[in-house]
Amino acid sequence: MARPNPERKTKWPYYWDRRIETMSRKELQELQDKKIRYIVRWAWENSQFHRKLWEEKAPGVTPDDIKGYADLIKLPTYVKNDIRAIEAENPPFGTIMSLSDSYLYKLCASTGTTGRPTYNVWTPTEEEYGRDIMDRCWWTMMMRPGDIYYCSWRMDYHYAWGVRFYKASIRMGMKVVPIGSCPIGTSPQIMKDFINEVRPTVIGGTPSGMYSVALMLRDWGIDPPFEIVHTAGEPLPRDARKRLQDIFNTDYVMDFFGFSEETTLNCCECDQMIGDHWWHDASAFEIIDPDTEERLAAGERGIFVFTSLVNHTFPMIRFNVEDTTYYIEDLCPCGRTHYLFPIGIPGRQEWLVKVKDKYFLPWDVENVVRKYISDLKEYQIIKDTPLEHPYIHIRLEPQPDKVPKNPDDWVKEWEAKLSQELGAPVKIDYTPPGGIPAPIWKKTYVIHKWKEKKA
Repeated sequence: MARPNPERKTKWPYYWDRRIETMSRKELQELQDKKIRYIVRWAWENSQFHRKLWEEKAPGVTPDDIKGYADLIKLPTYVKNDIRAIEAENPPFGTIMSLSDSYLYKLCASTGTTGRPTYNVWTPTEEEYGRDIMDRCWWTMMMRPGDIYYCSWRMDYHYAWGVRFYKASIRMGMKVVPIGSCPIGTSPQIMKDFINEVRPTVIGGTPSGMYSVALMLRDWGIDPPFEIVHTAGEPLPRDARKRLQDIFNTDYVMDFFGFSEETTLNCCECDQMIGDHWWHDASAFEIIDPDTEERLAAGERGIFVFTSLVNHTFPMIRFNVEDTTYYIEDLCPCGRTHYLFPIGIPGRQEWLVKVKDKYFLPWDVENVVRKYISDLKEYQIIKDTPLEHPYIHIRLEPQPDKVPKNPDDWVKEWEAKLSQELGAPVKIDYTPPGGIPAPIWKKTYVIHKWKEKKA
């Protein structure tokens, strides 16, 4: 399997910002605490939404009580539906915004994956700081000046990330192909000729989108030119990464994470690929118990809560992202001291399926399903209830050239094997090739049947 050009490590410095990336954890915590004190006071004094929320749900708590990370727990959390509600009541930006319109530089919206899109706005200062963190992520993922970046992130009229990736990459010295969502909206012949003749060295997109591109290249007989593939927007399970590594013929398939409400990216993998480094100087994270909201220790999986240290226009303090993950305190061999998320941000809390006191995310199921079913094309998890399930309900679609002669026998065989491997009963719905729609942007991992019945 190919490795990127060794000059990526020898010709250029290894770190984008050595001081910040390798700062001792004591110094890093002191820096984070200082920024937390500032942003909490800023929100208290300038954001009507935050002040009202804190006065109602944390009466008596003021910025004087928040000395740093340890005290954030005193403040309440909120979720995206709260933002949707205040924007609906006070369009377009609700009451969370803390600066007047005259300061605004860019207006975008979230993807709308979980409901009505919410608005995002930034000032020039926030945008510039955000680009620097993005460039730190690109550098950490071994992208370098002179790379030709096939940027297949959405660049439509509202979406936040594609244009920002484009600008940050140019700022770093890369040549950028602003292709947009790939391959949607792209002439296959133009795409084929461009990749074959220009030979871009880096490509980025969702894991499902990258797999679609890889299959197209294989069908065209084109040797993939990409030394680096970076993904976000969907989970990247171990076997999905291995599948992309094999078909793109490169080790460097790396994950990163951000969400639309934030000014910049939050974390990314390094060349060790053992987890995403969380940038503690730009934001603070907490992992909390979904029921008690108490903080969980390193290694314990819970709900991800986020505090931005750079968002001033739209302060985000203890925003419950409603994703589930965990972190570890181990130091990475790369020398960066920022904590690691070994599984990245693998999925939303509402995706969890509980079966006999065990919890499963699509990530957990996919790692087993793809390991054993070599003729599988796509899968989906079906949630028939928001409560405990008697089994893991999976919809499976085989490869077009691997259709079983007897689907009923195929289903029985894999129900037995997967039940054994997952340690919980499995029910399989077989669907013929084409039965699971190809994703236009983000893959649909979970079908909430119980919501359809309720409607």
